[in-house]
Amino acid sequence: MQSTSIRAGLMLALAGAVVFLGTATDAFAQRKITALGNPATRFTPPIASAAALKKTFATKTNQANVAAVLDQASLGSLTPKVLAALTAGDVTPTTVAPGTAIRWMSLRRGGKPSIVLDAVWAGTKPFEGFAFTVEDGAKVYNFVVPKACGNLTLLSQTEKPLPECIHIAMARNCDGKEVTFTASGTAVTNNEATKVTVLRNGTRVGELLPASGFKGTFPLQAGRYTFMATDPHGREYGTCERDYAVDACAAPVAPPPPPPPAPTSCGALLTAEPAKGGWNLNVDGSASAAGASPAAKAVVQLIGPDGAPVSFVYQGSTQTEVELKPPFTATFFVPKAKPGTYTLRGRTTAANPAAAARSCESTVVVPEAKNRVDWFADGAFGKQRRQYELAAAAPSTATIEPGFCDPMLGAKIGPMFWFADGKASFTPAVGLAFMFGDLGDYDYGDNDYNNVSTIVEGVVNYHFGEQKAYVGTGIGFWDLFDGDHFTPAWVLNFGVPMGADKRGNKIFFIAEGRLFFDAPNGIDNNYQLWGGIRYVIGR
Repeated sequence: MQSTSIRAGLMLALAGAVVFLGTATDAFAQRKITALGNPATRFTPPIASAAALKKTFATKTNQANVAAVLDQASLGSLTPKVLAALTAGDVTPTTVAPGTAIRWMSLRRGGKPSIVLDAVWAGTKPFEGFAFTVEDGAKVYNFVVPKACGNLTLLSQTEKPLPECIHIAMARNCDGKEVTFTASGTAVTNNEATKVTVLRNGTRVGELLPASGFKGTFPLQAGRYTFMATDPHGREYGTCERDYAVDACAAPVAPPPPPPPAPTSCGALLTAEPAKGGWNLNVDGSASAAGASPAAKAVVQLIGPDGAPVSFVYQGSTQTEVELKPPFTATFFVPKAKPGTYTLRGRTTAANPAAAARSCESTVVVPEAKNRVDWFADGAFGKQRRQYELAAAAPSTATIEPGFCDPMLGAKIGPMFWFADGKASFTPAVGLAFMFGDLGDYDYGDNDYNNVSTIVEGVVNYHFGEQKAYVGTGIGFWDLFDGDHFTPAWVLNFGVPMGADKRGNKIFFIAEGRLFFDAPNGIDNNYQLWGGIRYVIGR
């Protein structure tokens, strides 16, 4: 009977050891946890969801059990934060793979909360749970609650990384016998530093604090200065610049000589306005009389569009260079000024001989005159319809006026006088017309066919814009040196631009018509038409 009782007691003791140790091999080896959910050791019944987790740990009993195991793990200060995460359901579903190390896992021993230290999950597959993280200062605790048992588990404990190193700038002030250190960088702007300790030769000198903008000024003493930053969690970390070697200040040096005076002021504005027979170029050099070293005199030239000095009239005399005095204003008259850019080139000197002389320039553009003279040449082909007075065939002594329709070539040349600011032109011209025909049945006696007609005429044209189409009218004289055929004529013409050559001379298509005033039978038999090309030189 006694032997049977002893054997029963040994069996119960062995079973209790298996429940407590799981499958651990001995007291010094990492404990291997192979199964979860044993009703004898689990904290809670299985938990299926975050909502169930909240409800489970909302009970005072489970909260007391959590506080007890945290106290056993020397983490009692975390109890409020752990309970807050559990009762708020502020967790993330997770799985823990076989082989994952466990710092400690809570369980029940004999119905009381306890912990197993230094374990490993040795199950055949991952277990599911709810993960959450608690921060305490610089430390980060990563917890998990298995769904199968509710046993609060600490998987790992880490620390927040130290802030980036802080930059230290040094400024030495020998005049004030001070040295100033300034801390900067991401750790400063992100409030990741509470102070920077300054040491000289290993001895504390002072601190750079947020209240002073992490800037500190200390008496200048030679030595090796080092620095140590402290983060909000009390951890110390280094600075980017390990140290500064600060030397004693040298003896004061003699003051430098005074700087030379400012260079002589030089500034001018050149403007242009048309004048009778040329252009007035107005000089305003008042800027040369201002500044730290105002000019006492200025020698100026005018440089023309071709880069050479230009003669001008100033104070009644023609010259190429003049000397101006304050206030440096003058008017230079340039007769028949060429269009283009004119440059006023001046050199000023100050009353103080130590002030360096200076040169300056100003430019102005004299525009091309719109009312000018160009030249043109026309070439045209057309026909005329004319009636000539001829002698009748013998024995009659009367005259007859038969009509002729003759093809012809024509050529004209003349100037183009522009006026009205280039909107109109007057084009006197002289030319020749070559007719291709004969008298036919009237070629007898003294009758003579007119093969060449001399033309003189003047036309006023309206231009629709520079280098655009034009239309005009005028009066001309046909067969100028032929008393038998001479007649005035009314001229109508128009032109359309076609392009330009490489020199910029313009080409127009032209059409012209004339009504001859010497018209015995009216204008039906006394007119002329031709069309061709006009070549304009100079516009």
